[in-house]
Amino acid sequence: RDNKWKSIALDDVKLDLLKQYTIKIYSGDFRGDNNVAVYTNNMNFSKLPAAKMNGIPQEYVLAVKLYGESARLERLCNLSKIDGYVDIQDYTFQQSFIATKDEIAAIRLCFGTYNRKNEGMIYVEICDESGNIVQETKVDASELKDNNWETVWFDECKVTVGKRYNIRLYSNDFSGDNNVAIYTGTLSEMKKDFTGQNNADGLLGAEKDGVSQEYALGVEIYGNR
Repeated sequence: RDNKWKSIALDDVKLDLLKQYTIKIYSGDFRGDNNVAVYTNNMNFSKLPAAKMNGIPQEYVLAVKLYGESARLERLCNLSKIDGYVDIQDYTFQQSFIATKDEIAAIRLCFGTYNRKNEGMIYVEICDESGNIVQETKVDASELKDNNWETVWFDECKVTVGKRYNIRLYSNDFSGDNNVAIYTGTLSEMKKDFTGQNNADGLLGAEKDGVSQEYALGVEIYGNR
């Protein structure tokens, strides 16, 4: 029907949590006035990647609603409004956050590889305000895709609600052209579009080797429901 939402039922589609998928629509039957339109939404109102038409990114996203069983994860902090990047090299980066759940299940970080395969490990730690490591893991740089969000999982990372913690990120293996970038967002812009931690006053700039910056690391934090 004209200008109506259409429900499409899918049978037992299994997906991995926090992994990016694509909805693809097409037809080989339309010509001239025998045609159907799909509604879109302005990119300014969406955090999704732009829709692609015949492989070319557009200035809109498709208007779509997705439904599934209740996910076991809840996004606690959203700092995904990225507009820049910095090389990790041999620096140590920290991004603070205030815990709103008692366990951190995963975080997502956006990396840039400069369209090459880099060698080395990136260490990712959750630390308390005193610098004590609550839990740590590592990411293999050779497995990263360029300009892509990477999910980093933690195993029962217990934290205290209301306390401030740091995501600490570094590598001992990068130099020269063997290097990975981490995406960032201008702090003032992040605060305008901030979700989590009750209000933007709790959002602080990232630290680079202990020095506060005018940007925050691009990160999403997830906890168990």
